[in-house]
This record gives sequence, structure tokens and C-alpha cells, in this order.
Amino acid sequence: MLFTMLSDLILRGDAILVSWVVGTERVGNTIGFADNSGYLYILPACSSLANISLALLGWALFTQTLALRPSVKDVWWCLAACSAVIVINVTRMALIALHPESFELLHGIVGANIAGFLILAAIVGINLIRFRGDFLARF
Repeated sequence: MLFTMLSDLILRGDAILVSWVVGTERVGNTIGFADNSGYLYILPACSSLANISLALLGWALFTQTLALRPSVKDVWWCLAACSAVIVINVTRMALIALHPESFELLHGIVGANIAGFLILAAIVGINLIRFRGDFLARF
């Protein structure tokens, strides 16, 4: 419900980041392709917010598995995982805007699987770095 209420703002945020990377114009949540052949329209399914929720769940999973009380330090690590997810998602959209001829590859199954793997690796990797001492001590 929160996503629905804030979706326009969130999608515009993604569009702003992508347009900064690509260097093309932005109108709402639409970004111009680098070759001026058209526009990339960012839909809710392409938003970084969906993947940020995975970063939050990953952090909660590690915290609960190790039965730790979250600290201020943990919040920074959680924000690092969220930031990594945003960078990966924005990079993927920027690649689509820079190379519209490769839209099917970058946006299709191959691109989605690579992005999903990178997001999972970033979430798990950042949480493992944060909790490595606690994790090794438990197991």
C-alpha cells in the first residue's frame, strides 16, 4: 500500500538517478535514450523499491538468525545493502537507456537473471561482512 501511495515519487527518483548517469532528459519517470531514438518508461516493476525490500528482509534474516539486537551500526550496514541494490538497478536501467538496441537482452530473462544474481550477492555479501564474527562464532 505504501508503494502504491509513493510510487510516483519513487519512480521519479529512479528516473532522476538514471538520467544523471546517462546524461539525457527526463520527464516524470521517463528517460530519453542516449541515441535519441525514443524513451524508456520506468514502471513500478522496474523500481528499485521492490529490491530494497529484499535488502531489508536479508538484513532481518541475518539479525534474527543470529538472535542479535539491532544496533545503530546495523542500520548503516542495512543502508549499505539498500544502496548497493539501488546502484545495481539504476545501472541496469542506464545500460538500457545507453543501448536501446540491446533492450531485449538487458530487460529480458538474461538481464533480469544477472541483475537478480548481483542483487542477491550484494545483499548476502554485505550482511556476511557485517555479521561474519557473530556468524562464525555461532556455527
